[in-house]
Amino acid sequence: VTSSAQITAPGAIVLVEATSNNEATAEVTSVSAGGFTLDVMLADAIIAGSTLAQFDGDLVDAPTDAASLTVRARAENTATSDVDVFSVAVAGGAGAVATAEVQGDTQALVGSSSTIYVSGGVTVDAQTFDASGDGAHNDAEAVVEIDSVTFAVSITVTGAVAKISGAVRAKLNGTVGRSNAVTVLAVGTQDAHADADVLGIGLGLAFSAASTLAEITSSANVEALNESGSLQSTGLVSVEAIGTMKATTVSQLATGGLAAGGVSLPTAKIGGGVKALVNGNVTGASALDVIATADRDVAATAQAFALGLGAVNAQDSLAEITDAADTEATIGSGSTVTIGNGDITVNALTNNSAVAEAKAKTFGIAVSVTTVEPVANVYGDTHAFLNGNVGATTTGIGPDGVSGTLGIAGARHIDVKASAVDRAHSVVKSTTVGIVSVDPSNADARTQPTVTAQFGAGHITGSGNVTLLAESLTDADSDTDSSGGGLVNVQVLRSRVYANPTVTATVQGGLVQAEGTLRIEARHGEQAPDFSDGTIASYDLGADSITFDKDHGLVQGDIITYQLGDGQSNNGETEIGGLTDGGDYGVILTTDSK
Repeated sequence: VTSSAQITAPGAIVLVEATSNNEATAEVTSVSAGGFTLDVMLADAIIAGSTLAQFDGDLVDAPTDAASLTVRARAENTATSDVDVFSVAVAGGAGAVATAEVQGDTQALVGSSSTIYVSGGVTVDAQTFDASGDGAHNDAEAVVEIDSVTFAVSITVTGAVAKISGAVRAKLNGTVGRSNAVTVLAVGTQDAHADADVLGIGLGLAFSAASTLAEITSSANVEALNESGSLQSTGLVSVEAIGTMKATTVSQLATGGLAAGGVSLPTAKIGGGVKALVNGNVTGASALDVIATADRDVAATAQAFALGLGAVNAQDSLAEITDAADTEATIGSGSTVTIGNGDITVNALTNNSAVAEAKAKTFGIAVSVTTVEPVANVYGDTHAFLNGNVGATTTGIGPDGVSGTLGIAGARHIDVKASAVDRAHSVVKSTTVGIVSVDPSNADARTQPTVTAQFGAGHITGSGNVTLLAESLTDADSDTDSSGGGLVNVQVLRSRVYANPTVTATVQGGLVQAEGTLRIEARHGEQAPDFSDGTIASYDLGADSITFDKDHGLVQGDIITYQLGDGQSNNGETEIGGLTDGGDYGVILTTDSK
């Protein structure tokens, strides 16, 4: 819908929707036999198309407003590349590269020129989804398998690359002049997997090399954004980004010959960020939630076997969550929030895990050499910022009897929290046997996040409790397990861990005032709570109660929304008696889970 559109739709549901299900598949198979063979195979599967739902027009302020506006983008993108090579020869070589990429963005956008008046809700929603029922959302998979058997020389070189660079973005930058709820939601599930499986046998020389990369790049962000404009609502204003990212790679080599060796370089990286931002004014809402939740899992595994008169294995595996992989929830400096007795929640929640493994078995009758170095790094940061204004200020006599600037509450409870769990684990398992046996190996694990909760230069006043909390749990483990022997046996094993978190709770200098409890805290070493995601385990109509599958973490008076399925349709489910799909309800606490 373009910026020139002026829409009057009394009582109508206005829906702007884009849905796509994209698949790209590349498969190459080769079988060869001869005196001398040389096989080179390339397979590329790339999805570059984007999915966009956009509203830049106006829903005008009419005697009877439109009932609601929904701008929705849904996409499933699956790229698969598979190479399979088998050769038998006197002498031969084989090379193969499989590449799978998802490059396109999934976006639901409302432009800055839009003005929206509705009697119901405004929803801007961008998500990856499992359209085919196979568990895929944004999925890139590259697989290479080579089997080479020769009577003299066997040389194989392989590469597998699986990459996701497409973003998932929901953005509302216009003016919402009237509504009973505003939702900006981005949900992205990204999975990149690269696998190489190589067998090389040569009665003379057998050598194999494999390089694999599984990566979710720094452009594959999941973002829910309100960068400008203003949001007026009588209900909940929710801006939420949820990112689930997984990058895994496995490289497996097996070589045998008079002289046998293999080099394996698997790398898995995640650089995608998750961000929720409100930078416009918010007025009249029953509550304001700005929440960014990230779950990142990266793993790189190298496995090798070599057998010969002389045998060599060299492996470096890298699993890394990069410094670009930040989780951020922010109320920006351009925002003023005035929501009366409503609560403000600004939460950035992170769970990062990196695992690097290197496993080698090397058997050389004369000489056997194994060198492995797995490295696991976690660098991603977690930030929760309230840099704007909550309420207003006046001049008066404070509790200390001194005249100065006093706050006028713009909300009740204000909770700003950055919470992160960051884990890194590296593992060496090696067996080296030969008359001369050499095994130098290193295992490194590093966690180096920055976790920040911040009140900026704005004035912040709550009529209840005001909390600023930064909490971090880091864990770095490095294990080496090496065995073997020989007449000459040399082992150099180093296991190193680095835990270097920075955890801060900072007030930049603006006025912060709480009529209840003011709490400012930074802590490290405490496990972040595992709260329910809202799944209902059971309900009791007689007691008017529902029980969640885990502790809920709610407080008395919180506003929750009841949704069936994904919140878009009931998916054949039946509503709980007395509750309405999409309805907002105040919390009356019974227990931690009820």
